[in-house]
Amino acid sequence: MPPNNTFHSIAARIQALTLLGIGMPIKEVSARLNIPVNTLYVIRKRAKERGFDPQRSLLVDISYVEDAPRSGSPKAIDPEKGAEVNHTVTKDQSGGEKSTEALALQTGIFHPSIVQILHKHCFVLAKST
Repeated sequence: MPPNNTFHSIAARIQALTLLGIGMPIKEVSARLNIPVNTLYVIRKRAKERGFDPQRSLLVDISYVEDAPRSGSPKAIDPEKGAEVNHTVTKDQSGGEKSTEALALQTGIFHPSIVQILHKHCFVLAKST
């Protein structure tokens, strides 16, 4: 039996859908492609939900099998917010002496994002003496 919780390439998913679409038994597809039967059911279900209909056409569009966006994906930093942080730091001496925590509180941006923005604009993080 193939292992669970492994990544299956888009090519393997397309091949599985094609084989299932031409009527090959699911256990045989599982054995040939080394994809668990339960995973094949999930692949087929998602593809049908996304518009795949083997009765109409066996052509498998990539949108039927591609991974869904991850909920935990990092969000891009808004250029306007980056410019705001850059302006706050460079407008006067007191702006350059603010801690990253204070900048985060003032701008409403997550602290690690402030650090990323500062590194991107070639600022050096240093303690004031």
